[in-house]
Amino acid sequence: MELEMKFTERDKKLIVFLSLFLLIVGLGYFVVKPLYEKVQELSAQADDLEMQVQQTQSYLARLPQLRKTNEELLDNKRDELQIFYEYMPSQELDKMITELTLHQSLGAKNLTITIPDAPYAIAPYFLYLPPAEEDGEQMTEAEAAYEAEKADNSQPQETESTETDPAAMVLYVANLSIDVTGSHEKLQDYIDLLSDDEQYPALQVNSYSWSTDNRVSTDELGDLDLRSEDMLHMELSVYMQGKEEE
Repeated sequence: MELEMKFTERDKKLIVFLSLFLLIVGLGYFVVKPLYEKVQELSAQADDLEMQVQQTQSYLARLPQLRKTNEELLDNKRDELQIFYEYMPSQELDKMITELTLHQSLGAKNLTITIPDAPYAIAPYFLYLPPAEEDGEQMTEAEAAYEAEKADNSQPQETESTETDPAAMVLYVANLSIDVTGSHEKLQDYIDLLSDDEQYPALQVNSYSWSTDNRVSTDELGDLDLRSEDMLHMELSVYMQGKEEE
């Protein structure tokens, strides 16, 4: 016996409606929704690119002023470097300090000089770079492009000028220790002389201490002669400019 299913006109309309509904839902879920999400993603990327473009334009607008400021800083550095001594090895430093001391009618002994191999390191606060974040945060593409542009502009270019580039100059600090003997008045004047920033701006008196220097000698008759005079122990720093080694 065969079973026959008869659909009424109402059932046929319901089946057609359900079919259309399922088709619409399928199209919405599998086609429209992915397209909508892609549009949202592209819109977010467009907003990011627009922000990066604005940042890049801002950097480029500030670039002439930054270059001008950089030139002014280099000029200031060049002027400031003029007050420092040219780089001297230990022998020349020994000669300079000894002659300066003897010129003041004082005695000099126990002179020790320490010159570090590496230049004096100092980072101005506006050049300080904070350490990288632990979460791996990186620069934006605009910031990377700006830094790359700066790096390209900072590449050395051929020039006929023989003037020393102040950006390549570095500072060396030599530490000196010396015992100076003489009268108390002359020793005090010696301290004041070396502490005078106008006469010796590249010399710094770090510390000093007083003591007595006792010396025993013999006179013409062979008798012992005991002499005592003030002795000044000084710790000095000498600032010297030198060319940065490549």
